[in-house]
Amino acid sequence: MPRISHQPTFAITLPRNASPLRHRICDALLAKVADGTLQPGDHVPSTRMLAQTLRVSRGAVVAAYDELLAAGYLIAKPGSGTQIATGADRAMRAGASTHAAPKRARSASRPRSLPVHKWSLQPGSPDSTLINRADWNRAWRAAAAAPIGDQPPRSLGHVGLREALSDHLRRSRGVNYGPDDLFILPGVAAAVRVIAEAAGANRRAVAVEDPGYTNAHRALTATGAKLQSARVDEHGIDPASISRAAIMAYTTPANQYPLGSRLSVDRRAELIDWARAGGRTIIEDDYDGEFRYDVSPMPAVASLAGATDVVAYIGTASKILTPTLRIAWLAPPPHLAERVRAVIDDSALDVCATSTTALAHFVASGALTRHLARAARTYYARRSAFLGALRREQPDLEVRGIDAGLHVTIPLPDGTDEDRFLTALAARGVGAAGLSSYTLTERPSRGIICGYARLPESQAALVAHEICAELRSHTR
Repeated sequence: MPRISHQPTFAITLPRNASPLRHRICDALLAKVADGTLQPGDHVPSTRMLAQTLRVSRGAVVAAYDELLAAGYLIAKPGSGTQIATGADRAMRAGASTHAAPKRARSASRPRSLPVHKWSLQPGSPDSTLINRADWNRAWRAAAAAPIGDQPPRSLGHVGLREALSDHLRRSRGVNYGPDDLFILPGVAAAVRVIAEAAGANRRAVAVEDPGYTNAHRALTATGAKLQSARVDEHGIDPASISRAAIMAYTTPANQYPLGSRLSVDRRAELIDWARAGGRTIIEDDYDGEFRYDVSPMPAVASLAGATDVVAYIGTASKILTPTLRIAWLAPPPHLAERVRAVIDDSALDVCATSTTALAHFVASGALTRHLARAARTYYARRSAFLGALRREQPDLEVRGIDAGLHVTIPLPDGTDEDRFLTALAARGVGAAGLSSYTLTERPSRGIICGYARLPESQAALVAHEICAELRSHTR
């Protein structure tokens, strides 16, 4: 027969640690289960009596009992009070708990931290401090006030964002997609994977820019695609270097990543002809096509004649607003739309509906247009300050990719060990990326990629001096 005790007939003390009071009450009771004082079927003290015994508020005891009930350690029976649940003793012997144990202080002798550079020129991130906080807060308040959904959005969801993007893309990038043509996905890599799966890339050749965007390379590889290197020069990807066996080609025509070249008009036409001739697909990653300097705008490949049936267009909020907003959009060729929809739904590639509602408000209110204009002016000034400082330090220095985007590439002298150069540069306080990490070939080009989006104009001369000083040390 189980023992019945509605009053605390045993000594109980709270552990002394930094955990919340309700957790300490839970731990005190569970300790009595562990040592056999309380057994399955035993009644626990009433919340009022235990609060008096421990000299704590009754609310804290109620919260602790609720936690123990939810975790299955207690069971409440109407008319019979609250009891230790069957199996609670076995769970305690197995080391189970209702909450995470408080973290121990980290030993001072084993610090763990990421390297911190005085100047971080790592490419791929915009300056999120340029976002107007009033516009940003207004968008998120609108999202918080929206109805709370009870189903994942999947491929047919995010109507508000698709409508806002349809208008924005028509005005800013010259592509004419209706809301129903667009799919919302959690990042560019997800969009690349979806379109590759929809096009049947598994075990088939897909051409990629070399050097190129490694996250896209990994996404394609994950689908089973066989990557084939396509040559890139100052005019962008060279269609003549694409294998006839390739069924797709991934490209960043507005600002080739990472070399920074823009795909020339004639090569855009050649690329479309290549795709149409073989029933192939072009993946156009238009990741930061809004930012260009001292050059006339070039339309997206997807806007050109003959592109509709062969171009899968991808854009992202991560490169124009903040990398914390993992939202991308995909407009596939019409004949792949239903396959794309199926891949998204089968893979449960959902995007947070609250985030897309906020972004929809940000775009539809005109805040994105205002942000892009303001950011472009700032990035132009930072680019000009950085380039000017580099040229004053070393007038003959070759700098690539200066017409668009948020980074430039500086080739390294022949024979330079790229890893050693980056390490030495880091010792000077400058963090940059190596060009060789973006290549597929066994003999990659050597260089450094410098993102200037977050480099204040006042610091440009200091950074340029450190870069050029290190370059000079490798050419002596």
